[in-house]
Amino acid sequence: MPRKPPPPETPSRNVEFGQRLQSLLLERNWNQAELARAAGLGRDSISTYVRGSVFPDPKNLKKLADAFGLTPQQLLPSSMGQLLDAEVPALEIRQSASDPSKVHLRINRTVTIEQAAQIFSILNHA
Repeated sequence: MPRKPPPPETPSRNVEFGQRLQSLLLERNWNQAELARAAGLGRDSISTYVRGSVFPDPKNLKKLADAFGLTPQQLLPSSMGQLLDAEVPALEIRQSASDPSKVHLRINRTVTIEQAAQIFSILNHA
């Protein structure tokens, strides 16, 4: 049975997030260095987020949100929630073609930032 491809993880997601950060910086009359200090992140990280080159991991998303006095969900552009909830199965497990002892795992489910950080941590230590 052919699978429906997932929504693309395109640079537009990163760019949209970067535009959201830039707009918040302008609202607060901050520069990137001030956000970096407030969030406890490196200036280079802030620059890559604002340029749309990289999307922050859950831990850094929380730090950014805290710096602005927002929740991580409030920090995300409104259309990102729609993208995350698109018509993709909540959980998909597929056996790896190259290694039958491994599987590909795809999760499309709304979780707390803490849950996301735990999943991220588990996957990084696997």
